[in-house]
Amino acid sequence: MEIKIPETTIQDTKPNKVNLLLDSGAFSAWAQSARVNLDEYIKFIKENIDIIHAYVNLDVIPGQMWRTPTSKEVEISAQKGWDNLIYMENQGLKPIPVFHQGERLYWLDKLLKHGCDWIGISPANDRSTLEKMEWLDKVFDFITTDDGIPIIKTHAFGVTATHLLFRYPWYSVDSTSWTTISRYGKVLVPKSFNNKYDYKESPYVISVSDREEKQQDISEHYLTVSQSTRNKLDKYFELKNTSFNELTKGWHPRDILNIQYYLDLEAAINNDPSTKKFDKSLVRKEFFDVENIDNYNLPIYDPIISIAPIKPIEIDMKDYYNIPITIDEPTKKVGFFEANDTIHFDIAPKKKGFFV
Repeated sequence: MEIKIPETTIQDTKPNKVNLLLDSGAFSAWAQSARVNLDEYIKFIKENIDIIHAYVNLDVIPGQMWRTPTSKEVEISAQKGWDNLIYMENQGLKPIPVFHQGERLYWLDKLLKHGCDWIGISPANDRSTLEKMEWLDKVFDFITTDDGIPIIKTHAFGVTATHLLFRYPWYSVDSTSWTTISRYGKVLVPKSFNNKYDYKESPYVISVSDREEKQQDISEHYLTVSQSTRNKLDKYFELKNTSFNELTKGWHPRDILNIQYYLDLEAAINNDPSTKKFDKSLVRKEFFDVENIDNYNLPIYDPIISIAPIKPIEIDMKDYYNIPITIDEPTKKVGFFEANDTIHFDIAPKKKGFFV
């Protein structure tokens, strides 16, 4: 199935002079086992370029929604995403490429060497927040200076966990959480300490709809929380010119409140000096011996582990990527090795919990 770009454009937004960051819809298409027509996507961008601030490359997501892709599928998808980037550039466009969790750091390095100054970073949806964080630590260790200053702009796809937003020096972020939450009858409310809202803390997720009240999990419903908590909620609602009764009327007032929360969160992040750079001391630097290569899984899907080998080893990768790779010497940085093309090689231990 192919997702068609609608014939109508977004003319209605033009009088408002809105700057938009346009996504390709690749993930939505993948979730529906469909595909986006690249030429139609390019046409749509060009027809609306006066209000589109930036636009994302048509990246390619491997596998199917119900299973983890193989390493070969991940590699093929990364190559197709690169091909789409070059195709769009040849059409006179400058899209934001996307680096996905699971891809080799080779592809991120390739984007940097290509001169991309704004790159999308996409954690995997099927990973825990901890796994995402460990991967993001490696990514930001790679794309920041020794002082933690980012060398490019980064766009976070689907990142709304507050500690991840404060942990990394993102340039931009997007997520559908603000609207999906409201569709389920819920709103986001910041936690407060000493009469001051703390946006570093995960917000309360408060149910306000009658339907939600009747469901099994009502511990966070407005009508079931303690009176002191309800007073805090009422105070926040009043501050945002709304009320519990107004929020029960439908998703639109809930959308507005959730948008206000994210705007306040954005301001809190921008006003926090620590979010301007990445603290490299957070990256785990554990090294272990890989002399016995049979103890490790090859190849791997999750390249969050980059190993500096204790002694030189030679690995025949013909069965994996048809490229023999030689690891020559220990290194404190992520290794890149010549083998017809620049290749990054990751090794994962079978035992979880070891990260380099």
